[in-house]
Amino acid sequence: MNSQNRTIDWLLAGCPTFAVTIVIALLLGQNMLKSGAIALATSATSVASAAIINGRQMTRLALLEQQITDNNKAEQLRAELPNLQAEYHKLSGKTEKINLLIKEKIKELEIKQASLGRAKGQLAELNQRSQDMKQAIAVITAQKQAIEQRVATLAKNYPDLDKLEQLQAKIAELQLQKAQLQGEIQGLEDKLAAMEYQKVLLRELEAKILDQRVEFERVTTQIQQLEARKKQQETENENLRNKGDRLRQQAIVYQAKLNKVEPENDPLESLKHPLWAENNSKLPVDLPKIISEEKFLHNFIQDIQAQGFYFPERLVRAFHTSLKVQGISALVVLSGISGTGKSELPQLYAKYIGAQFLLLAVQPRWDSPQDLLGFYNYMENQFKPTPLIQGIYQYNRSPELQDKIVLVLLDEMNLARVEYYFSEFLSKLETRRHHPAELEIDLGNCFGKLRSGDLKIPKQFLFVGTMNEDETTQTLSDKVLDRANVITFGQPPKLALINPQKNINDSRLSGYLTYEQFTRWLQKPEENSPLVKQLEIWLNKTNHVMAEMGHPFAHRVYQSIIYYVVNYPGMTDVKSDAFKWALADQFGQKILPKLRGLVISDESIQENLDRLGGIIGAIGDPNLETAFQRARQGYQFQWKGLAYQ
Repeated sequence: MNSQNRTIDWLLAGCPTFAVTIVIALLLGQNMLKSGAIALATSATSVASAAIINGRQMTRLALLEQQITDNNKAEQLRAELPNLQAEYHKLSGKTEKINLLIKEKIKELEIKQASLGRAKGQLAELNQRSQDMKQAIAVITAQKQAIEQRVATLAKNYPDLDKLEQLQAKIAELQLQKAQLQGEIQGLEDKLAAMEYQKVLLRELEAKILDQRVEFERVTTQIQQLEARKKQQETENENLRNKGDRLRQQAIVYQAKLNKVEPENDPLESLKHPLWAENNSKLPVDLPKIISEEKFLHNFIQDIQAQGFYFPERLVRAFHTSLKVQGISALVVLSGISGTGKSELPQLYAKYIGAQFLLLAVQPRWDSPQDLLGFYNYMENQFKPTPLIQGIYQYNRSPELQDKIVLVLLDEMNLARVEYYFSEFLSKLETRRHHPAELEIDLGNCFGKLRSGDLKIPKQFLFVGTMNEDETTQTLSDKVLDRANVITFGQPPKLALINPQKNINDSRLSGYLTYEQFTRWLQKPEENSPLVKQLEIWLNKTNHVMAEMGHPFAHRVYQSIIYYVVNYPGMTDVKSDAFKWALADQFGQKILPKLRGLVISDESIQENLDRLGGIIGAIGDPNLETAFQRARQGYQFQWKGLAYQ
């Protein structure tokens, strides 16, 4: 019985080892027979180990049997029993772990078998592909042999095949050279790109240098202007101090006189002193005797030449037209160097048409409207008028002067800053075409002595100013330029003495030209006429270019140009010389002066000036083209005016 139990124990000890060994052998890729042999060997070892262990246990059991018989050792056996139980439980836990390990290995075995199946399928596929490739190689080998036979045949039939091979070698050599050249070209292109980049950097550097130069010139100009302004301010301050001293001295004298003045003295007495000593007995001219406006101008030019003066015909036409359109362009400015006849032309014109002439000599100290119109002296209780306000007052009070033209000349008007003394008055002039322009001046307590309209600016008053171009004068602002026509007197082509003729009255008018007769030559533009439509195209195109340069013009300038061109003497259609001359006049008087001081070094400005030059060239006036090209020279646009030859 004991031997049977020991045999069973050995089998129980060897079975787990046998199973685990088989699984491990299969995982390591061994076949079933080898796995079984390995497992049996391992199991035998385990059984042998178990037999040894079992022998030891048997010996121990024999001792225990002896001890059992020994009542004295019974307690010791009871003490060892828990240890044996613990060892039994420990062996049971190991058995469970071995069972779990066996299950895991079985699963891994299944996975390996599945992978083995896929590998077998891939191997079969590779074998098939290998067969296909062998067949393809056989076909290619046959083709190669056929080609070699064909080459051999060609070598026999065509002994020049060596030359062909030489040519092929030459072609290969040329292709190599081509590749080398392409490489060199690519290198040169890379160098060119680098040089272009350096060129761009150089342009940017030049632009920066140019900008800095322009900025330096601008700052230098500002410094010079500030220095000139400082000197002017110092001069004005000195004049004001002297004026203050004189006024204080006069105040003392006037105060003494005031104590002796009788109450019935008229504060407006100085306004009533006769301004024009000329006898007004002349009658209005019989206009039908003047054949046309063209004939009028022809006779006027003859009269000028008879008195020994010479002015270009276009300049006279521009002056006459500018006077006609003073309803929309309220001022005519005659600009140029001193001694070119700027002051003589208005006087000759006024004398020829029998108009009253009023000369105002502008002073450098003028800085307010009072210098132009006068002021009320509270110390003397008298209004101190200027010839202008005196003429306006007497004209409105004199029936014999009604509808007679009065030509007012502001001589050297830019000796003082025009905006200071003339801006407010110019705004009044501009309103005359819509409603009466009444002057608002300080008359102390004299308003009760004035009638309504006594200080209204008559529409019969035509205003002309002269400007010398030198370092002592001021420039005109855009406000004045937009409301004026600036006519330039150029350098005379030939210097000559005044040599009047003996008979100079043949072409004179027998009477005076009334304002109503003068305005009969005035034409109102028709919006849909071909002339106005063509002007609209020209001006819109020009204004687009001007806007690109930051100097656009608006409705006032547009309307002024339309009125001027339509009313130019001899105007018939857009193909006439009159149209070309009139449009060129307005480019020189209204548009190009807006570009003064424009920095023209910028590429976009140059492009827009080229576009503007194209428009000017299409007008076809050589004088305008020459003046425009001269103004473009230098860093800034220096417009000197349109000079007539």
